[in-house]
Amino acid sequence: MTMKGLLIKDYYCLKKSLKSFLALTIGVILIGIMFAISMEHGNMAMVAAETAVQAGVDEATAFDMFRVAVWLVIIIPMAFVGNVVDCFKADMRAEFGKQLFSLPVDSKQIVAARYLTCIIYALVSFVGATITAICISSASEQYPFSELMSVVVLFGSVMIIYLCIVMCLIYLIGVKYADYIQAAPLLIIMIVAVVFSNVKMMNMNEAEMDSLMANMWGTVKGFMTQNVGIFLLVAVVILVITYFVSVQIVEKRRGKAIC
Repeated sequence: MTMKGLLIKDYYCLKKSLKSFLALTIGVILIGIMFAISMEHGNMAMVAAETAVQAGVDEATAFDMFRVAVWLVIIIPMAFVGNVVDCFKADMRAEFGKQLFSLPVDSKQIVAARYLTCIIYALVSFVGATITAICISSASEQYPFSELMSVVVLFGSVMIIYLCIVMCLIYLIGVKYADYIQAAPLLIIMIVAVVFSNVKMMNMNEAEMDSLMANMWGTVKGFMTQNVGIFLLVAVVILVITYFVSVQIVEKRRGKAIC
């Protein structure tokens, strides 16, 4: 079995979730097309205009109210990349680690196959997100293609960073702790965010609080669109580092690193 064989094995491990993944990606593309049509000829254009009048704001501000929803729709398929962890669980259930090291593959190929599965999954979702972004940006100047793609690349980079760390820890600690390993980074981020927010707002008066809330959206939007290059670079660095660390772990732990 070559590395190609390992990729095929991972495909069969993910076959059930892959169907849902592709259906969701196609669904997101269709939503983007319907959104584009609605912005040109349907209800979305009317809703934005009515919202601007009722709230006493300009049309650009009204479109900002829908911006987060647009971002979330585009990046939904990216979340499915986390299903790559199911390959580890399938290997554990089949006790595949006992057979793997009798096959003509080395540790580099074993780890590379799993990392390539993750990257292929990410690329498929990226294509779907790009098509959706094209549809939405073509319908309205309020959602420029560059902005939407910045969001897609940034979130994709975050997912790659997250999964590379998770996969490396699974090789190190063991597949039976995979659920805890997946949850730990998210829990840590949530705790840090809550603590940071409380510390930052603790000594603010009402006027400062109002100013913070008023400027928060602009800060978030600027962060999402201006730091994409940094996140992409970090993702590449983390991917390379965790790959080589994972190879060393697999060479030392062998079957225990897989199952």
